[in-house]
Amino acid sequence: MIKISKKVNITKEFIIETVGKRYKLKYEDINMKKIADECGISVGLLYKYYPAKDDLINDIFMSEWNEIRKALISEQSKYDDVTTKLCLLQYKVQHIHNKFRNVIYNLYVRDNFNKYPDFFNSIEEMIESILQEGKASANIKPKIDIKKMGKILSYNIIISLNEELDYFIYFFRAILFS
Repeated sequence: MIKISKKVNITKEFIIETVGKRYKLKYEDINMKKIADECGISVGLLYKYYPAKDDLINDIFMSEWNEIRKALISEQSKYDDVTTKLCLLQYKVQHIHNKFRNVIYNLYVRDNFNKYPDFFNSIEEMIESILQEGKASANIKPKIDIKKMGKILSYNIIISLNEELDYFIYFFRAILFS
């Protein structure tokens, strides 16, 4: 347990940094009392910032995802190929899925991304951007509806987390390039 001086300003960012960097999060193992102890604060104060465990998990997860996403955007800028960019995105989603076992299902998929849509929306936005670039450079079919395809491919990335990666790659190549 970290001892916190009374002068330290407890913020959501402090809680996320303290907990998120310490260990892999497995949804079933997350305990608000342990997290409060880890942060050196009372359980009541933790609940003041995060009334529900899912809210805390979402913030920790999104903090990590946003870091991965920034690095991914930089890495994707090195490539012109739509396939490579989409595959890189898929690999990064798989990476965060491996780190946060069961969080994607328990927090997001379970309610179809209704309560916490940011993760799914960010994947969808990235796919739409990649497809728009591909369309502009004539690398994909010109009649492809970018919005619809972004949603379809986003769902397929999420579905493929428990399947072989090749399924996703095969699916998107069949639709975009055939």
